[in-house]
Amino acid sequence: MKAVIPYVFAVLMISSGMAGAEAAVLRAHVSVNAEVVRLGDLFADAGAEAGRAVAPSPPAGASQVFDAEELREIARRAGLRWTPRTRYDRVTVERAAVHLQHDEILARVRAALIEAGMPGERKVALSQRDMAVSVPPGREDDVRVEGARYDERTGRFAAALVVPKGADASDRQHLTGRIHEMVQVPVLTRRINRGDVISRGDIDMVELKQDGVPRDAVLDPAGIVGKTPRRLIGAGMPLRPADLQAPVIISKGSLVTLVVRTDRMLITARGKALEDAADGEIVRVLNIRSRSTVQGVVDGPGHVIVNSPTLGR
Repeated sequence: MKAVIPYVFAVLMISSGMAGAEAAVLRAHVSVNAEVVRLGDLFADAGAEAGRAVAPSPPAGASQVFDAEELREIARRAGLRWTPRTRYDRVTVERAAVHLQHDEILARVRAALIEAGMPGERKVALSQRDMAVSVPPGREDDVRVEGARYDERTGRFAAALVVPKGADASDRQHLTGRIHEMVQVPVLTRRINRGDVISRGDIDMVELKQDGVPRDAVLDPAGIVGKTPRRLIGAGMPLRPADLQAPVIISKGSLVTLVVRTDRMLITARGKALEDAADGEIVRVLNIRSRSTVQGVVDGPGHVIVNSPTLGR
């Protein structure tokens, strides 16, 4: 009986050890913020070996999948008695990261270009429109721009973005883009139809790239207020003088009064406008009585000043 007791005790100890080893639970998904993946990241209750490094961590913001066979081998090397239940057992390890978006990167590029001599009022545009990078938490300030340079003649620039990837590793990304001179331009805030008179409230000042603004664009709102479009004009577009005209106050076919003023007399006659005209414009008018055509200057609604004292008689 005495010989049986040590044997039973030994069996119980082995069974207890196996039960403890098998108590480790496989994690499905884990996020790490370290340079290595540890046994405890993959298995819950990994015991004294939980802090054991088993693989390098993926880059910041990236993930790595450990499949059933890899997990079996990791457990074997660590002395963890674990076997996969199915071949589909796996753990996804994601590296924690802070994401710097396009605008944050652009701000750093702009600062570097200003330091390189670029005038501060210019606008910077990256060729990489969806640019974004991921860095380990706490390493945001280590993202830097190096070698920024630009060509004043072409407006193009180049630089390198240095992105930390780990304790001693970094990645260099080549950046390119354009520098634009900007100009303040008056534009319409709403769509305005032909014949509608533009008021100051219809105008907004916006900053546009100079190379996208017509050379003859109207830059002073005073050149727009009180005018009317020659055709329908949409909002937000630079305007040219050819797009605008003074409001029509004499319409083609309307009856007007022809007026001749001299030092001694005032002569008037009835006429019919042969074309639309704005105040101050020259207009052709048919003298209804003589059936002859005269030219005069519009002087208010329905009035045309004619220089000829005969009024075409």
